[in-house]
Amino acid sequence: MKKNLMAISLLSVFMASGEYSKKFVDAMHNGADTAVSIKVCDETGNLVTNAAVSVCYNVGANRSEECGRTDENGVFLFSKKTNGYGEICAKKDGYYDSTGGFSFIDMGREHDVIDGMWQPNPMYCRIVLKKIRNPVVSCSMKDLVVPATNTWIGFDAAKYDWTSPFGKGTIADFAVRLEWDGKMQWQYTDMRLYIDFAGKNAYLVDVDNGSACPYVYEAQTNRFDISELSYYRVGRKPRLKCEFDKGKELIVRSRCQTNIVSGAVSYNYLGIVNIEFAVDNNGHPILWMPCYFNPTPNDTNLEPNR
Repeated sequence: MKKNLMAISLLSVFMASGEYSKKFVDAMHNGADTAVSIKVCDETGNLVTNAAVSVCYNVGANRSEECGRTDENGVFLFSKKTNGYGEICAKKDGYYDSTGGFSFIDMGREHDVIDGMWQPNPMYCRIVLKKIRNPVVSCSMKDLVVPATNTWIGFDAAKYDWTSPFGKGTIADFAVRLEWDGKMQWQYTDMRLYIDFAGKNAYLVDVDNGSACPYVYEAQTNRFDISELSYYRVGRKPRLKCEFDKGKELIVRSRCQTNIVSGAVSYNYLGIVNIEFAVDNNGHPILWMPCYFNPTPNDTNLEPNR
């Protein structure tokens, strides 16, 4: 929604300078006939029939909602007069809810209006409903006070704590080093965070922000290619940043057990969905790192228990 509001604001500037046709301007303000073919499928591409679909849209200054269900082809046809954009929500028992949208007015991708209809007519849109499979993994999320800076500290994901002598953890799933200049946040503190996975034991994967379950179902054992990561916020003018990409999830394997015959025989898997570091109001460096840890060796399932 924020994206569309920004697009409308920017479009208004261009419309004031005469960059758009009268038909486009009129359709964006007062509405034009809109047809959107919404296909709903699961994460493997199978059609989802009888899914509940709702579309919120504006026509003129009025906000409206249209509801319906997908047919035997997994399709719901939305056909109303709109200002050129709408938000879509799809849901069905046994699946995670999912959202999406359509827009005929995005900056740089504006669509034509012909005979009072947004083009194309219909526009095709796809919404993915992820199945609820086996949600068993609990999430740990709290601020972690970093007990020592400028040194490596082990982190036990099962206990969500630092390893001895800094915490009650017993097994290091990875190691963390936070370099800090000792300044408060408002003093433009310089901070650098390093994470060591003891070999190529991590990888990054896209999250599905439209789904009520945006994270991966399970770890893919053939994708591990990252051995270390680093993030930073340094300098005042200009302020340089390299922060965790919130469009990604970090998958980690750890606790490798081996034998001399076949090598690795077991791992544990976890997913880290965000990494942030700062200084709190008491002058303590803190790390926020919500993660899903599966305590069962060799079980790749990371589906969160909501």
